[in-house]
Amino acid sequence: MNKGFTCRIPMLYLLLIMACGGKPADHMVYESNAGLPVLLMPDQPKSIEIKAKDLFVSSFKKITQKDIPVIREQQFKDTFLHVISIGQTKILQSLKPTPLKSAESYGILNKKNTTCIYSKGDVGLLYGVTQFFKQTAQAMYIDRQDLLLPAKASLQIPSGFELVSEPAFAYRESYFPQADDYDYCLWNKTHKLEEYWGCWGHNLHRLIEKASGSAGGPAEIYALRNGERKSSQYCFSSPKLFELLFQGIKAKQMEQPDARYFSIIPNDNLIVCQCSACQKAGNSNTDAAPAVAQLVAQLAGRFPDLVFMMSSYGCTKNPPARSMPANSGVIISTIDYPKGQALRQAEQAELFKGLVSTWKQKVNHVFIWDYVVQYSNYLDLFPVLKSFQDNLKWYRELGVTGVFAHGSEDKYAALDDLKSYVTASLLWNPAQNIDSLRYSYLEAAYPEQFDLINDFYVLLEDKVYREQKKLDIYGNISEAIKAYLNEEALSIFFYDLSEKEKTLKGPAAARVGKLLTALCYDQLEALRYHGCSEKGYAQVQSQGPWKIQAEGPKLVETLQQLMSKYQVSMYNEQGELLQNYLKQWEEYIFKYPYQNRLYASPLKILSESDEDFVKRAPTMLTDGALGFREYTMHWLLQSTEDLIVEANLQGKAAASKISCSFLNDPRHGIHFPEEVIVSNAADEKIIARQTLSADWSGEVTKREIVLNLPNPVQGAVRIHVVRTLVGESGEILPKSSIACDEICLY
Repeated sequence: MNKGFTCRIPMLYLLLIMACGGKPADHMVYESNAGLPVLLMPDQPKSIEIKAKDLFVSSFKKITQKDIPVIREQQFKDTFLHVISIGQTKILQSLKPTPLKSAESYGILNKKNTTCIYSKGDVGLLYGVTQFFKQTAQAMYIDRQDLLLPAKASLQIPSGFELVSEPAFAYRESYFPQADDYDYCLWNKTHKLEEYWGCWGHNLHRLIEKASGSAGGPAEIYALRNGERKSSQYCFSSPKLFELLFQGIKAKQMEQPDARYFSIIPNDNLIVCQCSACQKAGNSNTDAAPAVAQLVAQLAGRFPDLVFMMSSYGCTKNPPARSMPANSGVIISTIDYPKGQALRQAEQAELFKGLVSTWKQKVNHVFIWDYVVQYSNYLDLFPVLKSFQDNLKWYRELGVTGVFAHGSEDKYAALDDLKSYVTASLLWNPAQNIDSLRYSYLEAAYPEQFDLINDFYVLLEDKVYREQKKLDIYGNISEAIKAYLNEEALSIFFYDLSEKEKTLKGPAAARVGKLLTALCYDQLEALRYHGCSEKGYAQVQSQGPWKIQAEGPKLVETLQQLMSKYQVSMYNEQGELLQNYLKQWEEYIFKYPYQNRLYASPLKILSESDEDFVKRAPTMLTDGALGFREYTMHWLLQSTEDLIVEANLQGKAAASKISCSFLNDPRHGIHFPEEVIVSNAADEKIIARQTLSADWSGEVTKREIVLNLPNPVQGAVRIHVVRTLVGESGEILPKSSIACDEICLY
């Protein structure tokens, strides 16, 4: 029995009956050596009842290898061995079923030789059919196109069984690759973003394109700031913008008739229009919610059957002062709240509770945009299922009506199949036993590796949950190591699973192979984190370049084989390729002749370092740990002012060069510096300087510069890295950080 559903028979009593031989308390729906049951339909079935009948017939055939007879009510006889009623039949009404509350709810009711599957007439009837086969045949849809319908010689249901199941949330999205499969969503009772949303996220340009054929528009639809129109943000008071969105929504309805939700959300920046109309609506310099709410109210009035969603995020964080129509709502992002820790126990719990409460006073539909993977590294195991379950329970108590669980979208993530299944199940009913959900999934999806995978994963999940670890969705492997990941255990788990993978075939082999790819990547990241150390990728020698340790090349070769065999190509939200990641190992580690007379020497930081780097800054620029083309590991970030460090060369052998490495990542506001200046610390006399050419391509790139020094240089030298503050077109950059990973003297 699925523990997540309310049943009129007490669970303990039912389990005791089943444990004691169970047969007398079970009713035989089908037995291979007896007659077939019949499937009973209303005389004039609705379209959803016909769909439910077709789903039942096809599933029954796959499980029993038999064709179940289908009859209408006028053909009904009392002599049938067993009757399975679908939909609103007269026989259902005679049994007086429990009334259902929502269109998606369903019921299953057994009385003697009759089992009724019913709903209020919507998709709930299909959910009821899938639950019937979960109940009687242990059927599961475990992964994309992987529906397990075990062959059965008999189907039984507890006599007198009644199940009434209502969804915890009106909207439920588990956004993993599995969600691309309509049947997977049906069997796991989740919604499909591409079906239910006419516009999702920061995508108003798509509606504009539907209306005009171009994602752009006239100047008047864009935000006015300091007398200039900003094409990166909209003027939400613009009549022309309303007209374009109105026409775009009408076009979308023709193309996607089931789309019910439309998000009216500013682009992902903090620009707020300051035109007279937006100011009259109530906009401040930082708050666009008043103008957005005004636009939402206008659209909601023109499309009363649709739901228009604002966002509690960025420049629309707080609800507007005006009252909103019934068909409006809000999506509240949890991006600023910790993961791994139950939100109700976090420091920000009251803040979050108050935010939900104030929005509830304004709108009817309150959705949460939550996060269940690590977006800098989809291959991180990121064990947050237990805290996610706690959060769902709290969301329901707070009156939340929908949850979007943001997974890895269409990309592979470590154990995404398990996370997709468990999150989907919990979205329907957060009170289910999460251990039972995990067991049932892993037993079905990894039958030969169940104990190995379950034992390893549950240790991680329990450690994070028990110790209420705070995890960052944009972190790196160092956080995993500190919070839950034992590297020795990871290595042993990888080896044991690799041994089992050698004999596997089919879908199970692919699932295990993809997991091995993730584990191999995580081991490489752990080596990279430890840098030049016994646990890292290299050892620095007193003479000559560093010595590469054997484990790195071996893991790189293994990852190359696994990613090719199991077609895992990307590893993060930005779509970075594993192939390029491996090239960086070759370029920045294996082929890089690192030697540094400043190795492990503390540098004096004269500028104010960003808070996260204060403790590590003195030696992280000389520790031999080199950054790749991503900013999360081994890069010292400086965003408040220029980077100025002082290195004491006293006692160092005469050196002729200083090199520095920098990162360019415009998406995250990281730019190459304008100039690097080396001067004597004592008299500030410049002894070397070099300018850097800017890179406005938008590409993430790394660059090393080398400055020649006059010999001999003694005492302390000051290295001044000048930030780039002006953009390609002469505009002042809203954010400009320096990222430096190593300063070498040689």
